Amino acid sequence: MTLRKKALFTQFALFVVFMLVIGLTFTLFFKKTGELWDERRMEHNLERVLSSLDSEAYELYSVSRLWANSDATWAFMSGGSQGFSEVHMDKNIVSTMGISSMIFFDNEYNMKLFRDFSTDEGHPAQKLEFEKIVINNAKSSGLLAYIPISGIKGVTSSGGKPIFFTILPIFNSNMDKERAGYLLMTRALGPNHINRLSKKLRFNFTVENVTEQETRDGVHKEQHVWADRKQNTINGRLLVRDVRGEPAFWITGLSAREGFYGAGGMILMVFAMLFVAAFCLSIMNDLIAKPLIWDRVAHIQNELREIRKDPSKTRAYEDAYNDELSDLARAIFNSNGETGLQGKNKKAKCHLDDIAIKV
Repeated sequence: MTLRKKALFTQFALFVVFMLVIGLTFTLFFKKTGELWDERRMEHNLERVLSSLDSEAYELYSVSRLWANSDATWAFMSGGSQGFSEVHMDKNIVSTMGISSMIFFDNEYNMKLFRDFSTDEGHPAQKLEFEKIVINNAKSSGLLAYIPISGIKGVTSSGGKPIFFTILPIFNSNMDKERAGYLLMTRALGPNHINRLSKKLRFNFTVENVTEQETRDGVHKEQHVWADRKQNTINGRLLVRDVRGEPAFWITGLSAREGFYGAGGMILMVFAMLFVAAFCLSIMNDLIAKPLIWDRVAHIQNELREIRKDPSKTRAYEDAYNDELSDLARAIFNSNGETGLQGKNKKAKCHLDDIAIKV
């Protein structure tokens, strides 16, 4: 193998190693960045879900205020308008507002009217259940000790299903009459509702109950994001607390890992491009080195072959460059010239000696 081939092979190997090191470095960087981006994306989506749920709660609160500050509601709670339920609480109309149930209480928190509108979700609400979970919890936490005019809004859980609720005092529209009681309005976050929100947000999520152990021991980490490397998915959980500050339910999300694993083909393409780049750099380097080194080495090699055939001939090396290679070539040819001259002088001396002996 010639020096040129050895140098070309060495250059190519070095360039390949160099490119692979760069490629692996950037691959690890992209992988870490992609994983971080996936985690941030999951956290952002969970926050979007929470924001949407807050919007749902605020929307329910706005609807509740319309009912609680209605003259018809105040008149019914004050003892008049006995046909209030049939006239103003048509199920087909109320259910389109996303209302699951409405419960009217007097000032002593005794139930006066209950209506359930949640049968479209397949889980009809139970008034005793709402009394126990919402009202009793509110009483035990002191929320009903003083309800401001602006009311109370929050979230609780009933039958393993999150429920948004509002409690507002009932006044007439001009707010110039005495309080006639309270209105409890709920909106259940059922499967159909979750599917609608998932399509709206373009993010698949579910709702999970807080376990008894978590309720007993407390939740140490309210948001958790982790990757499932076997399934190439990213998972996340976000805790939602109720109006008392206790854990209510988890928002759990699942999505595909897109940051790095979605670019597998691109990574392979990058490595292929690096390999081609190493080959091209080796060829370019060889083309540059050919007139500077390899052609001159070949010229010196040819000159030495001619000298080997006829050692008596002396040759002067001519080179337009002035570097180590040209100095080496001149030294070789000058040494050969001196050796040839000494050989000629020796032959001449031997010839004179023969003449002297004959004489």
